[in-house]
Amino acid sequence: GLAGTFAQGMDAQLDAFFRSYLEEHFRQQPMAATQLGDHRFDHLLDDVSSPARRAWQALDQRTLKDLPRRIDRARLSRAAQIDYDIFEQDLKRSLWLVENTHPFEEDPRVYNGYVSDSVFLPLAQSTLPRETNISNCLARMEQIPAVIGAARQNLTHPPRVFVETALRQNQGAIAFYEKDLFELA
Repeated sequence: GLAGTFAQGMDAQLDAFFRSYLEEHFRQQPMAATQLGDHRFDHLLDDVSSPARRAWQALDQRTLKDLPRRIDRARLSRAAQIDYDIFEQDLKRSLWLVENTHPFEEDPRVYNGYVSDSVFLPLAQSTLPRETNISNCLARMEQIPAVIGAARQNLTHPPRVFVETALRQNQGAIAFYEKDLFELA
Protein backbone atom coordinates (compact mmCIF):
# COMPACT_ATOMS: atom_id res chain seq x y z
CA GLY A 1 0.00 0.00 0.00
CA LEU A 2 0.84 3.62 0.48
CA ALA A 3 3.12 2.94 3.48
CA GLY A 4 5.16 0.57 1.33
CA THR A 5 5.53 3.22 -1.36
CA PHE A 6 6.75 5.73 1.26
CA ALA A 7 9.22 3.16 2.58
CA GLN A 8 10.53 2.42 -0.92
CA GLY A 9 11.07 6.13 -1.53
CA MET A 10 12.86 6.66 1.79
CA ASP A 11 14.84 3.43 1.29
CA ALA A 12 16.04 4.80 -2.05
CA GLN A 13 17.01 8.07 -0.36
CA LEU A 14 19.03 6.16 2.25
CA ASP A 15 20.73 4.18 -0.50
CA ALA A 16 21.62 7.38 -2.39
CA PHE A 17 22.83 9.06 0.82
CA PHE A 18 25.03 6.06 1.66
CA ARG A 19 26.43 5.86 -1.88
CA SER A 20 27.25 9.57 -1.80
CA TYR A 21 29.10 9.09 1.49
CA LEU A 22 31.00 6.08 0.15
CA GLU A 23 32.02 7.99 -2.96
CA GLU A 24 33.62 10.74 -0.88
CA HIS A 25 35.08 8.25 1.62
CA PHE A 26 36.71 6.28 -1.22
CA ARG A 27 38.11 9.48 -2.77
CA GLN A 28 39.66 10.36 0.59
CA GLN A 29 40.82 6.82 1.35
CA PRO A 30 41.49 4.89 -1.87
CA MET A 31 42.89 1.95 0.10
CA ALA A 32 39.46 1.43 1.70
CA ALA A 33 37.96 1.28 -1.79
CA THR A 34 40.55 -1.26 -2.90
CA GLN A 35 40.00 -3.38 0.21
CA LEU A 36 36.24 -3.39 -0.44
CA GLY A 37 36.68 -4.38 -4.09
CA ASP A 38 36.11 -0.97 -5.74
CA HIS A 39 39.11 -0.60 -8.04
CA ARG A 40 38.35 2.83 -9.52
CA PHE A 41 40.89 4.45 -7.20
CA ASP A 42 43.66 1.82 -7.37
CA HIS A 43 46.02 4.40 -8.91
CA LEU A 44 45.71 6.62 -5.82
CA LEU A 45 47.03 6.30 -2.29
CA ASP A 46 45.59 7.88 0.84
CA ASP A 47 46.92 11.21 1.98
CA VAL A 48 47.66 10.36 5.62
CA SER A 49 48.80 13.83 6.67
CA SER A 50 47.12 15.40 9.70
CA PRO A 51 45.02 17.84 7.62
CA ALA A 52 43.79 15.01 5.37
CA ARG A 53 42.86 12.84 8.34
CA ARG A 54 40.97 15.78 9.86
CA ALA A 55 39.01 15.90 6.58
CA TRP A 56 38.20 12.18 7.01
CA GLN A 57 36.87 12.97 10.49
CA ALA A 58 34.92 15.98 9.20
CA LEU A 59 33.23 13.80 6.56
CA ASP A 60 32.11 11.32 9.23
CA GLN A 61 30.92 14.10 11.56
CA ARG A 62 28.99 15.85 8.78
CA THR A 63 27.48 12.56 7.59
CA LEU A 64 26.42 11.55 11.11
CA LYS A 65 24.80 14.97 11.62
CA ASP A 66 23.05 14.90 8.21
CA LEU A 67 21.81 11.31 8.45
CA PRO A 68 18.74 11.97 10.66
CA ARG A 69 18.10 15.30 8.90
CA ARG A 70 18.01 13.75 5.44
CA ILE A 71 16.57 10.32 6.23
CA ASP A 72 13.41 9.73 8.25
CA ARG A 73 14.26 6.42 9.93
CA ALA A 74 10.60 5.79 10.85
CA ARG A 75 9.63 5.85 7.17
CA LEU A 76 12.20 3.21 6.18
CA SER A 77 11.39 -0.46 5.63
CA ARG A 78 12.59 -2.70 8.48
CA ALA A 79 15.57 -3.89 6.45
CA ALA A 80 16.56 -0.30 5.64
CA GLN A 81 16.17 0.67 9.32
CA ILE A 82 18.76 -1.99 10.13
CA ASP A 83 21.04 -0.60 7.40
CA TYR A 84 20.52 2.90 8.82
CA ASP A 85 21.43 1.70 12.33
CA ILE A 86 24.54 -0.11 11.11
CA PHE A 87 25.66 2.95 9.13
CA GLU A 88 25.01 5.28 12.08
CA GLN A 89 26.90 3.02 14.50
CA ASP A 90 29.82 2.65 12.08
CA LEU A 91 30.13 6.44 11.83
CA LYS A 92 30.01 6.73 15.63
CA ARG A 93 32.61 3.98 15.95
CA SER A 94 34.94 5.70 13.46
CA LEU A 95 34.64 9.00 15.30
CA TRP A 96 35.15 7.34 18.69
CA LEU A 97 38.31 5.66 17.42
CA VAL A 98 39.67 8.97 16.10
CA GLU A 99 39.01 10.64 19.44
CA ASN A 100 40.30 7.81 21.62
CA THR A 101 43.05 6.08 19.70
CA HIS A 102 45.89 7.63 17.74
CA PRO A 103 47.37 4.94 15.49
CA PHE A 104 48.85 7.41 13.01
CA GLU A 105 50.77 9.05 15.86
CA GLU A 106 51.58 5.97 17.94
CA ASP A 107 51.73 2.90 15.69
CA PRO A 108 54.18 2.70 12.79
CA ARG A 109 52.55 -0.56 11.68
CA VAL A 110 49.67 1.50 10.26
CA TYR A 111 51.94 2.79 7.51
CA ASN A 112 53.12 -0.68 6.48
CA GLY A 113 49.74 -1.42 4.92
CA TYR A 114 50.15 1.57 2.67
CA VAL A 115 53.64 0.43 1.70
CA SER A 116 52.83 -3.18 0.84
CA ASP A 117 49.06 -3.83 0.75
CA SER A 118 48.51 -0.85 -1.53
CA VAL A 119 50.40 -2.70 -4.26
CA PHE A 120 49.68 -6.30 -3.26
CA LEU A 121 45.87 -5.99 -3.21
CA PRO A 122 45.36 -4.73 -6.79
CA LEU A 123 47.72 -7.40 -8.12
CA ALA A 124 46.17 -10.20 -6.08
CA GLN A 125 42.46 -9.28 -6.05
CA SER A 126 41.54 -6.98 -8.91
CA THR A 127 39.80 -8.41 -11.97
CA LEU A 128 40.95 -5.48 -14.11
CA PRO A 129 43.37 -6.28 -16.95
CA ARG A 130 46.89 -7.04 -15.72
CA GLU A 131 48.32 -4.03 -17.57
CA THR A 132 45.86 -1.73 -15.75
CA ASN A 133 46.74 -3.26 -12.39
CA ILE A 134 50.46 -2.87 -13.04
CA SER A 135 49.96 0.75 -14.13
CA ASN A 136 47.89 1.43 -10.99
CA CYS A 137 50.54 -0.19 -8.79
CA LEU A 138 53.31 1.88 -10.37
CA ALA A 139 51.26 5.02 -9.72
CA ARG A 140 50.77 3.99 -6.10
CA MET A 141 54.46 3.16 -5.68
CA GLU A 142 55.28 6.72 -6.72
CA GLN A 143 53.10 7.95 -3.84
CA ILE A 144 54.69 5.76 -1.14
CA PRO A 145 57.38 8.36 -0.30
CA ALA A 146 54.60 10.80 0.66
CA VAL A 147 53.20 8.18 3.06
CA ILE A 148 56.66 7.70 4.58
CA GLY A 149 57.03 11.48 4.86
CA ALA A 150 53.70 11.69 6.67
CA ALA A 151 54.79 8.86 8.99
CA ARG A 152 57.92 10.83 9.88
CA GLN A 153 55.78 13.87 10.70
CA ASN A 154 52.93 12.05 12.44
CA LEU A 155 54.69 9.49 14.61
CA THR A 156 55.49 10.70 18.12
CA HIS A 157 57.01 8.31 20.67
CA PRO A 158 55.50 5.02 19.45
CA PRO A 159 55.78 2.14 21.94
CA ARG A 160 58.91 0.06 21.45
CA VAL A 161 56.93 -3.15 20.78
CA PHE A 162 55.09 -1.44 17.88
CA VAL A 163 58.38 -0.22 16.41
CA GLU A 164 59.97 -3.65 16.68
CA THR A 165 56.96 -5.29 15.02
CA ALA A 166 56.93 -2.65 12.28
CA LEU A 167 60.61 -3.28 11.58
CA ARG A 168 59.95 -7.02 11.20
CA GLN A 169 57.00 -6.25 8.91
CA ASN A 170 59.24 -3.98 6.86
CA GLN A 171 61.55 -6.93 6.22
CA GLY A 172 58.55 -8.72 4.71
CA ALA A 173 57.71 -5.64 2.63
CA ILE A 174 61.28 -5.51 1.32
CA ALA A 175 61.07 -9.18 0.37
CA PHE A 176 57.74 -8.50 -1.37
CA TYR A 177 59.27 -5.74 -3.48
CA GLU A 178 62.42 -7.75 -4.22
CA LYS A 179 60.72 -11.01 -5.19
CA ASP A 180 56.95 -11.52 -4.81
CA LEU A 181 56.02 -8.36 -6.70
CA PHE A 182 57.58 -9.71 -9.88
CA GLU A 183 55.83 -13.05 -9.54
CA LEU A 184 52.43 -11.35 -9.06
CA ALA A 185 52.98 -8.88 -11.89
